[in-house]
Amino acid sequence: MSANYADEIPDDQQFGLPDESPPPAAPVDYTIRWDADRRKRLAARICHEIRRYREAVQPRLDLLATWRRDWELQAADVDPPWDGAANVPSSLTRSHCDNHSTRLNQQIIHSTPPLTVKARKREALEVVSLIEDVLESVLEEAEWQQTAVEAHQELAIGGNVFIRVTHEDKVRRRPEHEVVEQEENLAALVAAGVPPPIAMFDALKRDRRGRVTRYLQWRWETYYSGIEFKVIPFEDGVILPATIRDPEQAYGIGEKLTLRGDELLRGVKQKRYFRDAVMDLLTRPSDDPDEYQVERLDAEGIDTDTGDMPTLDGETEVGGNVSEVHLYRQYECYNLCWQGDFNGDGEMEWAVVTVHEPSETILGLRYLDYAHGQPYYSLLRYIPRVRQLFGQGIAEMLELYHDADAALLNDQINHADLVINMAANFFYDKSAGFNPDKWEFKLGRPIPVTNVRGILPIPVPPFPAEHTQLVQQIKDRTELLTASSNPSLGKATDTQKTLGEVQIVMGASNLKFEELAAKVALQWAKVWDQVRWLVAQYGEGGEVPFRKVARPGATIQTEDGQSVPAAMVGGQLVAAEGGFHFGTVPAELLQADVDLVPTGLAQLSDLQTRITQATLVQQLLLQHPLTAQDMETQKIALDAYLQAFRYPQREKIMERVEQVVQARMQAMQQAAVIERQGLQQGAMVAGALQAAQGAAPPQEGVPPEMGGEAPGAGGMPPAGGAPPMARGMG
Repeated sequence: MSANYADEIPDDQQFGLPDESPPPAAPVDYTIRWDADRRKRLAARICHEIRRYREAVQPRLDLLATWRRDWELQAADVDPPWDGAANVPSSLTRSHCDNHSTRLNQQIIHSTPPLTVKARKREALEVVSLIEDVLESVLEEAEWQQTAVEAHQELAIGGNVFIRVTHEDKVRRRPEHEVVEQEENLAALVAAGVPPPIAMFDALKRDRRGRVTRYLQWRWETYYSGIEFKVIPFEDGVILPATIRDPEQAYGIGEKLTLRGDELLRGVKQKRYFRDAVMDLLTRPSDDPDEYQVERLDAEGIDTDTGDMPTLDGETEVGGNVSEVHLYRQYECYNLCWQGDFNGDGEMEWAVVTVHEPSETILGLRYLDYAHGQPYYSLLRYIPRVRQLFGQGIAEMLELYHDADAALLNDQINHADLVINMAANFFYDKSAGFNPDKWEFKLGRPIPVTNVRGILPIPVPPFPAEHTQLVQQIKDRTELLTASSNPSLGKATDTQKTLGEVQIVMGASNLKFEELAAKVALQWAKVWDQVRWLVAQYGEGGEVPFRKVARPGATIQTEDGQSVPAAMVGGQLVAAEGGFHFGTVPAELLQADVDLVPTGLAQLSDLQTRITQATLVQQLLLQHPLTAQDMETQKIALDAYLQAFRYPQREKIMERVEQVVQARMQAMQQAAVIERQGLQQGAMVAGALQAAQGAAPPQEGVPPEMGGEAPGAGGMPPAGGAPPMARGMG
């Protein structure tokens, strides 16, 4: 009997399904089964496109290495003017890139929720809030925030970054202990009347000392199944062809991967790679062999250049004759989403191709089965250029200013070095009668000379003031160019600038950055739309699970009368015991015709601007007669005000505010109930009095519910006036 005995129970018994339930559908094989010749021709074309792409982007890759070095504050690879001269890098690139990445994070990531769903048709209005809740939960579970932080840093430095969005099943191999059940002993014990649980335990195989024999087995376990994000730096990405101007025109986009031999063999077992192609590739040495590994294997007596092929038992199982050489060999491959007519119907469809470029070998070729019908690689650009494919980053924009600032900084350090070394030094001639080799300089000790006029001090010129002014000019220009302020260098004081002029400049700078951030947010919206389709496609049994956090201070009454935290799901409060609500929605709802709009498009990234806006709006709502007494409106304004400050205790404060508002509303409701009860009791007393008086005539001016007669009742005109027609006739 296995310790993981659920694997041995039929599916209908595990899940309580009836015996007549239909069997599950067979898995679809997405492999494109081309012969070797067709795969060879496709590999030749793809590899040719990749080589052309690398030739086209190689100059940019060389510059990108310089921009990364500037951001990392590494010294420039140039010879100093003399030995020991300063070679200190400038900090402009680092400070301005970090400034932009931080502001991108504040505007895009810190928005809650990060996106807003808008319906395109009337039928989708009812599911808008549900889609928002599900996508917010899915993005949080997939750790999209960490992905966005890394991507924004890459955008500021390189200007371009590739994002991969896939649905993955992450597995790990873990050990398990198994026991062996002796069926003959079990049958004998059951026949003897031993209870089945005890009989099953007694029938287990044991050793000589009577202990249950256990064996160690290894099993693959799926520990995560869902959306997977990956940030791919520009150096590892590829988009084909290199002559396009718009990423939407690409028919090939992907990344460069380094695959080990064990990963390739596992892909053969999972039917992701072709068996013959992988076996042929493993006979080749590694593309970039590790010298340390080669030396170690040589010391062990293992030939690293052996061409022996690993053996396979059957079609899918890897045999035990795979040597360490095959498992640890590394090959540089390309994984691409490639568009082509693979089924011969005259239309283009997307497929996933894994190719080894040095040998021009296709390792895997499968149809892309994602329902959104797009490649799962995306190119994000920071500052787009006109009619150019790749965008510009902050490091590229500041390269010339960065080098100039580094040169001025090193000039200041070298000048200070010169001042220190030349201080109190002098010239002398033969008439002075001074021999420095025979005289030891000491502090306070006089120097005897024959002629003082033969000694002249060496003048050290001061550091030019123009250089200092030039440093400030470079700083001001970089701030205007990048629409940011350098917090590490501070602000220069200029009494000639008025407060209005400063505000105008800051407003223009913020407006420029808002435009850049809005373009990045719109690119993220396309990525989120792919997430929406993937979640809907891979829903569990047609249902998509999600998690919603309880609202601060919000509670709801359960059926047993208990008050539990509540979460807002689909515009309604639902119970969220423990602070979370776990629910499901039909997968087809996520495929509704909607648009995803980033919340960051309407949020200001500058702290001072946000605070000013929130303050003005709050003052307006407090003074306006329509909102001055509305507690719900004031609560929303207070929440936005605290969010503008990024106040860490905002949730606790809003929880307390919510409690106060609920208490006031309950008090008002109770007062209204008491007032209605009083009116009803008064009406009952008046009715009793009228009944006691018998046929007493109704009194004028008394409401009907108090025993009076309604105006105009019984065909008589109301008191003090004629019928409407009579009044109209004069």
